[in-house]
Parts: sequence; C-alpha cells; structure tokens
Amino acid sequence: TYKEVLTDNDMKDFLNVYASVMNGYYEDVDKKAAIESAINGMMSYLGDKYTTYLDTSDTNNLNDKLAGTYTGIGISIKDDATVAQVFDDSPAEKAGIEINDQIIAINDQDTTKMNSNAISSLIKGSSTSINVKVKRDTETLSFDIIPDQLYIPAISAKTIEANNQKYGYIYISTFSSTLKDQIEKALTKFNDNNIAGLIVDVRGNGGGYLSAATDTASLFLKKNQVIYTLEEKEKKQTFKDETDEHTDYP
Repeated sequence: TYKEVLTDNDMKDFLNVYASVMNGYYEDVDKKAAIESAINGMMSYLGDKYTTYLDTSDTNNLNDKLAGTYTGIGISIKDDATVAQVFDDSPAEKAGIEINDQIIAINDQDTTKMNSNAISSLIKGSSTSINVKVKRDTETLSFDIIPDQLYIPAISAKTIEANNQKYGYIYISTFSSTLKDQIEKALTKFNDNNIAGLIVDVRGNGGGYLSAATDTASLFLKKNQVIYTLEEKEKKQTFKDETDEHTDYP
C-alpha cells in the first residue's frame, strides 16, 4: 500500500538520493525523465524481456495500434524517418508516398533528427491537410495529404499454389481488437478458393490483447479445447474454447 511504501527503508534510500539530486546537482534535472529512467532501471533488474515500462507516448502509440483504427495518413515509419510500409487504399498511397521515402519535414518542420514516435505525433496532431516532404533517392518531393480514420492491418493473407493444390497463408502481426474480424474475412476467401491446408504465421508478432488472441484461437479450435492457462502466485486457471465454430484445415 501507499502507506507501506512511505515507511519502507529501501524506498527511503531512493527518496533521499532523489532529493539530493533534485536539490544539489549542479545542473537542472528533468524530474519526469529521471523518474522514468529509475523505473526502466528497475524493470531491467528483473532480467525479463517481457516485463517492460512504457511511458505516456509509447502507451498511447500502443493503444492506438491495438485499437485497430487510428487517425493518420496510412504509413509506418522507421526510427531513421524512412517509410517502412504504406497501407493499401490509404491517403498516403493515393498521394504517392512510397516505401523507403525519407520524411524530411512535416508542415515545414524538420523531421530528419526525430524518431518515429515524434513524427507520428506531428501527423496525428493535425486534423486538416498536412504537407509532407520526402527525399526519394536524390529527389525532394512534396505532398499535401489529409489524415483520415484508418483501419490498421493486423494480418496479411494470400493463397499459395504448390503441388497442384492451393494453400492459405495468414501472417498475424499483432493481436489488435479487430483481429478476429480480419481473420474471419480471410477464412471466407480461403473457403471460396477451396484451399487444401492453412499456414498461420506468428513469427515476429508484437503481441497485443489476450482477449483478441483468445477470440481468434476460438475460430480454429473445437469447443472445450484448451486455449491457454494462466498461472499466478496463488492459483492456476484454464480457459477453454466456448464456441461452436472451428476450422478443419490441416
């Protein structure tokens, strides 16, 4: 509890150091950045790559991604300010933005030294037309683009032909709130193509909502089959498929 934390001797040590730094360090210290650095240090001590701390900006970006929709122009950006992906039928695609374009300015604000989160914030912060300048090879191009409410692809799906048969392939990049709907649409197309088998690829998946993973698994598993177990310090729970639908593809 909060009261217990205040009387914890180890916490008193931390607060004493914090007070000394804030009051005595010879330069100004960003309090928020210092606290976030301390939190990240505590997470690092655990030695568990799946236990991390997200600051406000990272949390907002993750929530936007997992919501399945967002306001933007339809691109994903690498930390070197280059375009990693252009979503189909997006404002960016229609305007002519291409993969590997380097974003050098948003509304005349230099972005060459910004990370992907900072550039995304500039784009999301505008509800009207924005000007995007990019460098493509040796050429500088300028695009006026109006951000829109967009559907974030959580999968990529295609039909593969091999040995005179058709096979379905689905890559799941994230477990967003719209994942089940996207999978259902892909399965409908596969049914129409009379596929002989199905590959579900989750390599490099960034994770997401457990509920989305559960709902998606229920599309494939038979009723009462185990989807996952959850083990806590004092108990262990088993969660099974409760739906009648399932998929018979090998």
